[in-house]
Amino acid sequence: VVNLTATGTVSIPTANYAKAYVTNSAPQTLSANTLTDVVLNDEQRDNKSAFANNTFTPPVTGYYCIQGQVEVTCTDPNDLSHVEIQIDKSGSAMDGTIQSISETHASNSNMTKASVSTFVIEYLTSSNPIKLRVKANCGAGTLQIVAQRAALGIFQLA
Repeated sequence: VVNLTATGTVSIPTANYAKAYVTNSAPQTLSANTLTDVVLNDEQRDNKSAFANNTFTPPVTGYYCIQGQVEVTCTDPNDLSHVEIQIDKSGSAMDGTIQSISETHASNSNMTKASVSTFVIEYLTSSNPIKLRVKANCGAGTLQIVAQRAALGIFQLA
């Protein structure tokens, strides 16, 4: 909402928003087939101090645009078979936010890393904590979230 006065002054109300990026120096290791909170430890913007401990807590009730993304690798070349991402509200996945990419283990498997993203517009209250979560699977290798390749962006719409 933009306000225009009779003198031509434009004012834009301050929105409540939080945006976080993983910037840890080492990748985050994952256990196979285990839904895990994505560690987000570098706040780029948080004007209402609404983000802490990998969780966004809405400072006010309203509609929010929420986007999450993650890139996962497997240290065993060409052995990554599944990556799944979701945005949780109060401990449960929000409708439509579970997104994944899969490839069967076979001699022609060539997936070593995968990026997955998800998006939702949702009505939130201060009792609706938001988390970005990921689950992945691979053969013999170690699963890792690539440093600086996971993000959660949240912006209040109304």
